Amino acid sequence: MTAASILESGILERARKTGKLHLWDPFCGSGSFLIEALMMALERPCRSLDEEFPFQNWPIHQNE
Repeated sequence: MTAASILESGILERARKTGKLHLWDPFCGSGSFLIEALMMALERPCRSLDEEFPFQNWPIHQNE
């Protein structure tokens, strides 16, 4: 839903034309909306599927 909201808003196109990117996160949480918008503006994938998450190194984490 985040990516769709960003794409439909047209904010990335306006940012490319003006050189300015103004964002606010309308959701309460971890800031994933802002991070995803920034990664899209930089034309980088939001996350690599080969990437490890920090919790995977926790002693209580079970890979199963």
